[in-house]
Amino acid sequence: MLKIESIALFSRIDLDDALTVSSKIKEALEGRGVNVLVEDKLYEKIGGTRWHPGCVFDLLVAVGGDGTILRALHNTGLSKPIFAIRAGLVGFLADCDLHEALEAMDMLLEGRYRMESYKLLENNVGLPYALNEVRVGATDVLKTVDLEVRVEGEVIALDRVDAILVATPLGSTGYSLSCGGCILDPRVEAFILTPVSPLTPGFKPYVAPWYSTVELRSIRGDLYVSVDGISSVKLPEGFNVRVRGSNKSVDFVRVKGGFTERLRRRINPRFRS
Repeated sequence: MLKIESIALFSRIDLDDALTVSSKIKEALEGRGVNVLVEDKLYEKIGGTRWHPGCVFDLLVAVGGDGTILRALHNTGLSKPIFAIRAGLVGFLADCDLHEALEAMDMLLEGRYRMESYKLLENNVGLPYALNEVRVGATDVLKTVDLEVRVEGEVIALDRVDAILVATPLGSTGYSLSCGGCILDPRVEAFILTPVSPLTPGFKPYVAPWYSTVELRSIRGDLYVSVDGISSVKLPEGFNVRVRGSNKSVDFVRVKGGFTERLRRRINPRFRS
């Protein structure tokens, strides 16, 4: 069980409801003796004790959509468990909605939760680990790039594309899914390579074992590589980007339903509250 004595609180600040709930979370937790560290932009809205890199805390709490959740995780070094509250259209990574947030805080402090662990992708270009996906593509949205794709040294594709996504099982429900990739159950130890607008119709998504190595080499054009839409780097033509599954993981704290419930909400608007 987590010993929750201090939390780091992140939130989107462009929604009044998210700000209101964040303020209530801060007040409720402080009232129960928990030290609440508030990220810079949120601090300017609700005050409190300011979070800064290097702060010691036990749990990361994020209020927002998937972008906010990923930003919070990367800003804190993917180092602590996270509890996420949805304040967006889909929020697949989140566990509960805004109106359930205070009840969820009580459940956390009382130990009524479970942990879900998600492994991360690593790369050879100096970018952080990826929770959702690594995107390898052209440096300009109006351009394409010719990429050779190898898995464990064997060529599986050579095509002109906007980009190729290397997505985790968790990431398979996001950008990759929107580009025609399949959904990977999180219990499957694999990742998926999904082409974005390939020139060749026969270039379809490819599922590879988790600990295999995928290489993406530019045959024509410079590369723009990004991780979870947060960190990025530009690389010259000919560079060989390597991505593989790692042993490193991030823990999500859950008090509600599991993967299938969140998946229904992601793919069918009828299940969205």
